[in-house]
Amino acid sequence: MTWGSKGATALKWCEKGDVWKFGTTVNPTTRYSQSYLDNIGEFGVNYSKEFGGPLKDALSIEAMKIKNYLSQTGHLPPGNKMIK
Repeated sequence: MTWGSKGATALKWCEKGDVWKFGTTVNPTTRYSQSYLDNIGEFGVNYSKEFGGPLKDALSIEAMKIKNYLSQTGHLPPGNKMIK
């Protein structure tokens, strides 16, 4: 699904390997439980940690990945609302 200010706005089909969202979190197990991820859509969603380090660095990398995705596709990943 894509998200707006008031919740889900539309359905978005993601193929295997597609990016849903770039983001940061201190503790991913409390943000997204495995059962929650397994029950998204028909096949579930995989959570992939790509960087561990200071929050300032993580936010910088997140912004870089979102901008790169935007420049390659012309749109944000469905789960991202904006560039911070």
